[in-house]
This record gives sequence, C-alpha cells and structure tokens, in this order.
Amino acid sequence: ADLLDELCHDGDPELRREVEQLLEAERASSGFLEEPLFRIDGALPKSVIQVATALRAGPYRLIRPIGRGAMSEVYLATRDDATYRERVAIKLLRPAVTERSHARRFLAERQILATLDHPNIARLLGGGTADDGRPYLAMEYVDGLPITDYCDRHRLGIESRLRLLLEVCAAVQHAHQSLLVHRDLKPGNILVTATGTVKLLDFGIAKWLAPREGLELNSTRTGQRPMTPGYASPEQVRGDAITTASDVYSLGVLLFELLSGSRPYRLETELPHELERAICEQQPESPSQAAGRAHGSPSESDGATVAERRGCSLAELRRRLSGDLDTIAAQALRKEPDRRYYSARQLSDDIERHLNDLPIVARQDHLGYRLGKFARRHRSGLIATSAVLILVAGLLLILSWQAGQLKISRTEAEQVSDQLLVRLAAHGPIETSSPVPRQALDISASQLSGRMMDDPVALAEMLEAMGIVYQQAGLRDDAQWLFQESLVLRRRELGNDDLSVASSLHSLGMSLLRAGELERGEQLLSEALRVRSRQTDGASWAMAESLEALGRYYWRMGELGKAEPLLAESLRVRLEVCPLSVWTARGLSELAEFRLEQQRLEEAAALQARAAEIRGRLRPEHFDAPQTVEDRALLHFARGEPRQAESLFREAIDLRRERVGGFHESLATGLVWQARSLIQLGSYPEAVETLRQALDVRRRMQLGDGPTQANLLKHLGVALAGEGALDAGEAMLRKVIQRESSWLSPHHPRVALTTGLLATVLHNRGELAAAEDLYRQAASDLADTPEWEFGAGSEPRLGLARLSLERDDPRTAAVEARQALELLQLRHPKGHWRIAQAESLLSSALAQREHDAGSVPLLAADL
Repeated sequence: ADLLDELCHDGDPELRREVEQLLEAERASSGFLEEPLFRIDGALPKSVIQVATALRAGPYRLIRPIGRGAMSEVYLATRDDATYRERVAIKLLRPAVTERSHARRFLAERQILATLDHPNIARLLGGGTADDGRPYLAMEYVDGLPITDYCDRHRLGIESRLRLLLEVCAAVQHAHQSLLVHRDLKPGNILVTATGTVKLLDFGIAKWLAPREGLELNSTRTGQRPMTPGYASPEQVRGDAITTASDVYSLGVLLFELLSGSRPYRLETELPHELERAICEQQPESPSQAAGRAHGSPSESDGATVAERRGCSLAELRRRLSGDLDTIAAQALRKEPDRRYYSARQLSDDIERHLNDLPIVARQDHLGYRLGKFARRHRSGLIATSAVLILVAGLLLILSWQAGQLKISRTEAEQVSDQLLVRLAAHGPIETSSPVPRQALDISASQLSGRMMDDPVALAEMLEAMGIVYQQAGLRDDAQWLFQESLVLRRRELGNDDLSVASSLHSLGMSLLRAGELERGEQLLSEALRVRSRQTDGASWAMAESLEALGRYYWRMGELGKAEPLLAESLRVRLEVCPLSVWTARGLSELAEFRLEQQRLEEAAALQARAAEIRGRLRPEHFDAPQTVEDRALLHFARGEPRQAESLFREAIDLRRERVGGFHESLATGLVWQARSLIQLGSYPEAVETLRQALDVRRRMQLGDGPTQANLLKHLGVALAGEGALDAGEAMLRKVIQRESSWLSPHHPRVALTTGLLATVLHNRGELAAAEDLYRQAASDLADTPEWEFGAGSEPRLGLARLSLERDDPRTAAVEARQALELLQLRHPKGHWRIAQAESLLSSALAQREHDAGSVPLLAADL
C-alpha cells in the first residue's frame, strides 16, 4: 500500500483501483507460469502429462507431447481400437486459442493435407474432434531429425546434401502444382528419417493460390504476416503478394545453410528488425564466402567444424561451393520474385545439372542490371581513381588504338586483356565465382560509359573493348550484354554495312557460340564476314578473323569440307598482312591441328615448324610461348605416342598457369588433351581428376554448353567407365549423344564416334547384344570417314572384332580386324598403338580359326 501511495502520487483513484485489481488477480492465480510447461529435457510436468494422456482423439490415445506451436500442439499417439494398432502424430488446437480464424485455419490445414499425396509429404490419416471438444488432425508419424541436423550428424558431403534437397524440391513442387504455397519451409518442418527419406510437414500457414469455396487461408488480422523470419522471403517480410517464388526463396536459404552451415546474411544481432532489414535490403553472401561463419565474422575454428561435418577441409569446402553452387544459391535468393527460379522444379533441375557436370541455367546478374544498381548506391562515389580503374582505362585505350590505328588482330587485343586480368587478380577477387575483381570492372565500365554518353560511336567502341575484358575474365553474360549494346549503337549511328558493325557482330557471334547458341552465333559470324567482304579487298586482319571463326565453327560441327578452305584462306591472309605476328603463328598451329586429326602428319609438322619459328622471337614469359610445347605434344599424340604427349601437355599446362593463373580457356583445352593422353595410357583415375579440373575452369569462365563442352564430357564418360564407374560413364555418354544429335544429324561421324564409345561401355558391362548393335551402327556411319579424329573411326570395327572373339566367332573377328587394319595402315605410322591393336586382334582371330580348322574349313580371305 505504501508503494502504491508513492507511485500513484498524483491521486489518480482510477489508476490505483486498476493496479489493485491486477495484484489481487495475481494472488488468486494458481501458479500460472510458476512451473514451465516444457522443461529443458523436453519433459512435461506430471500434472500436465496426466491430463493430456488421459485424452482421446477419436480412436487414438495420446502418449506424449512431441511439439508445440503458437496455435497447436502435437502428440505422439497410438491407434488402439479393435481395428489395428498404429503410431501417429495428433495435432490439436491449443486450449488457449479461441479465435474463430485460427480454428478455420486449423480445419483448412486438414483440407490441404487431404489434397496432397506425395512420398515426401507426411500423410493425413484422418481428423475429427477430441474428447475435450478441440479439433484434431491425425497424421503420419515421422520419426526423424531436421534436415540440417541429420546432415551434420551423419557427416554428409555436399553431393549427399544436394540429393536430399532434391527430395524437398519434389515435395514443394507437388504442393505448388496443387496451387499451394507452404510459406514456412525451414529445417524443423523438413525431417529426415533413419532410412534417409525426406518428409515435409506442417502446412499450418499454407496459402491457396486460387480461391477455394469455404476455405479462406489469408490472415484476417491487419498486419499479421505468418512466417518464420529467418527463412521468410522479402515479399513475406514486406507483406506483399505471396507466390510460389516465396517458397523458392526459402529453399534458397535452406540450400545456403546445408552448404555453408550459415544463413545468407551477416548480422550484428539476431533482433527481428535487423533480420527483416537484411532480407529486404542486404545482398546475401555467397555460400563459399559464408562457409564457417557463425554469427559474426568467419572463424577458422567454426569453419573447420563445418567443413568436417561435410567430410572435407575448409579450403576444400570453399572451393567446392564456389562457381555453380554460389550461382544457384544467388539465383534462388534474388530480392525480386520474378528474377528467382520460377519453380522448385527449375531449382532442382539446376542442382541436377550441377551434380551431372552439366552447365546450369542460373546466370549471374548481367552488367546492365548491376551497373544501374551500382550507380544508384554510389551516386556520389563514381569518380574513383583506384589503381584498378587506371589499369582498365589504360587497357581500353590500348585496345581502341590497336583496333582502330594498327589494325592488328583481336587475338592480340585479347592477350593485352589477359595480362591486365593477371594484374587485376593481385587485388583479390571480389566474388569467388569470378577469377578477377568484378566490382573493379563494374566501376570502370560505369565511369567510362558515363563519360562517353555524348559520343555514341566512341561509347560503342568502348563497350566492345570492355566486352573483350569481361569475356577474358570469364563474365560471359556481361560480355554478351556489352557486345549487344555496342552492336545496337553502331547500327543506329553508322548503318548496317560499316566495318565497326561487323566487329560487333563478330564479337557477339563468338560469345553466343561459346554459350552453346550455335545457330544464332553462326548467323552473326556469317553476317560479319559478308560485311567485311563488301568493305575490304580481302587482305585484312578482319577478313582473316572472320574466315578463321567460321572455319573453326564448321570444324567443331564436323563439316570438314567447309572448314578447311576457310582455315587455309584465313592463314593465307595472315601471312600476307602480318607474316611474323603471334596471331599468324596461332593460325599455323590451328591448321596443323586440323590436319593432325586426319593423320596428315607431314603437312601438320611443317606448319608447326613455321609457327615455332615465329614464337622463337618471343620473350620466354610471353602469353603464347607455351603453344609451341603443346604443338609438339599434339604431334606425339597423333603419332600414337601417348606417354611423350602426356608429359609435354603437362609441361604446357604448367607454363600456362605461370602466365594466366588458374582460369583461362587455353588452360581448359590443355587439360583435356592431357586427359586424353592419360586415357590412352590407362590412367583413368588421373584422367577423371584432370577433366574435372577442366570442367571447373570452363564453369568459372562461363564458357557455355557447345561442342567443346560436349567433347570434354565425352572423354569424362570414357574415363569414368575406365575406372569402373560404368553407370556414370554410360549416363554421361548418352547425354553427349543426345546433345550432339540435336546439333548434327543422328548419323553424323561425331555422333557415331560417341556411339562407338558407348558400345564399348556396354561391352565391358557384358551387354553384348546391345553393344554389337551400337558398334555396327557406328561402323556404318563412319564408313566414309575412317580417319576421323586421329583414327578413332576404326574403333567400332576393332570393338566388333573383340566382341566376335568373345563369342567364339573368329571368322567375323578376322573380317572386322582386317578392315580396321587396312584403314589404319593408309595413314598411321608403323608402330602406332592402334595398328598394333588391330594386328593383335587379327592374329588372335586367325589363330583361333586355324585351331578350329578341323571342323570348319578356312576361307582364303581369312589368310
């Protein structure tokens, strides 16, 4: 009373009366909150357990509580009537919940679950009213752990975690196809059973995307936004319209956490308003950057623990997450719903592509979008004078001067770009998915384009030059955007027949070919060649560039009759315009490789010697110096000397790494050649590792899904099968055949070669009938091109000879081996390993026929 006199000193009798009533009510209460409902060990007070377990819900008897939320509580229960016994989960509306809207939502959840039938969604078993009058749901009882806990407890690697997430995506996609958004995807609602099966739970705050009569799931209270903040999308936080993209965002958070052990945002505190601001405004980190971070800065001890739970070191984990997985997570976590994956299935498809070493659909933000964002964030800070900016600006001046005044090749401009990027890399990468500091390039592009807005022609020239930088940096999407903008500006200002328009056409066409957009890329390259043919007399580096690009395209597409004249004419022009240029040396090496593939060894060796003479004038540290070593390696490879070839390819790769670091297209090419030599030597595990390195370089460089990538995957399939992973090798080769058939005819020699390799895998598996069919199909398709790709066109016939010997059919084996031998002897040097292989098979077949001569007469042809 004395305290109340002091506190109510202003003599407010109404206030004092209200306080006294509250105090009296508190004294009369029966220990409310004196004893916690759930103890630390999860046990309930005995009195509560007795009340709860005495309750029945229809045929079910409640055993013990297993969960509790804001509106409901969940009990383990058993069905113990005369029908059968079964353990279930019973969900009851909490006694304190009296609002009708909550009861309606509870009943609506029952209707939702009744519409869903999926192996990864907990099943509804029934529902009704419990003994105390509360509505209940009876659901499949899932004895499991939250998905994050399950992965950590079982120390699952990244691939296993991704495969579990694929099951989650399948369940969410099923709900979306039923026009439902879950709205509360989080580890606690995604359990994994002891058998490793994912189960999605709790559709308590789900939302219908289409109106359902009698079922209104939207919140009725103003400002109410049902969600779990740590996994909520920006539109959920803001109270905007909810679509399936909201669940995609939550899946992105879950993916991020499974990969890195952290959430996407770096927060000083866990206060709700800070989290909501981060979700709406802050750009998430990449999983590779966040790996090992607890709540503040990354800690090496935390990181070591996180990595150990994923079966690797912290450095290995960050390397594994960089690239595709960083990009996939970024796509799922876009702030704008329409820029995320449009469905859970699209997200899962990209994860599948990554797991199968295929290019993903997700793309990093293109430069136009990012520059606009950057300019808005830094209106007052765009006048930077960093060393990086000076380097980039200097590069653009060099490129413009070279292209406009000296008229030398784009290849040499790219070499200048390469050297710049090596220097840029010393500043440290801004984004781990890019080998150079992207932000530095963005600042430079933003500044320089702003200064040239009054001169569209100069701006177009700068955009194309900057595109070369971005292309060399591995930022393919940005490069395409820059080339496209340059083309639009030049056409608008200069018309369609200007040489600078042809330059933009060429740049954009080459970029599209790298991305696998072959038809459109070829159209642009052909248009560039037509413009240059009309505007020049033919003897110019620009004409040589267009001829080479189209020749290389037809070569990779297998149209050798079209390719060789273009490559030869391009080299003739180079020798006329600049006979001692590095660019000309590259043309010599390229035509040499083309002829090596057809076993025209003497012609190729002469071309390589001329190229080596030009490169002999270079400084040892020059970017192109390693090509001479690679040329020698290719010659040994064509001669059937894989050991010498592998050693020289390895030397060339080491030299390239010294000059361009770990990320350049030429490095990926060299790694593939080294792996092909290792395959011929039977060193399959090392070949697999080498090809995976090449894939990583191509992913980082965003080099696309064209014929070059398919060629790499073909050899990876062979290497996988060679080391015993027959299923993986078969799957890889079938996908390559499918892809090649979409570009070429189904009976094209390139497709036939891959078909022959698939036949070998089936042969080794023991599927002889299927293997024979594929061998014969490939041999028939290669009948007119036996010397295709270093003599590999003979492989199907050699395969048929081996298979026939296994079937005790030496007559057929002898016929096939002799045909292969005759073809190989036409161009291969004596002692080539393929010739030795064919001779051995023929000898075995004839010996077996001679052994069987007593029962079946020998034919003259067999001898």
